[in-house]
Amino acid sequence: TFFTACRPIAVAEAPARLHDLWGLKMLAGVPVNPAEGVVLELYVAEQRFLLSTNGANYEGQFLADTAWIAFAKIKSITPQKDRTSLSRRLIPVLRQADRWAFKKRQLLLYRRQKLVAQFIKID
Repeated sequence: TFFTACRPIAVAEAPARLHDLWGLKMLAGVPVNPAEGVVLELYVAEQRFLLSTNGANYEGQFLADTAWIAFAKIKSITPQKDRTSLSRRLIPVLRQADRWAFKKRQLLLYRRQKLVAQFIKID
């Protein structure tokens, strides 16, 4: 069961185009250097994701439909502690994201209609 804000979310079918590799391009209005190597892998059919940073890897669940998105149960799957400031800022942004959109091969995440993260499709 998938929960957010202590309420169950009805399972919705997310668009297949979400299923891809996405490189972090912007976080909270600040450009991210591609050398940071932050990659978000979305697995739509399995309703799960993997997040790779320079310091650690994370996994969790996500649900989405044509407009909303929710990430939950985010946990580190790397033995060492990730001390990078980028991942410390990114994890809360994922937990708070509530909307998404596509724009020119980019995945945009929003919280309350404010752009909070921007990913670019990785070929």
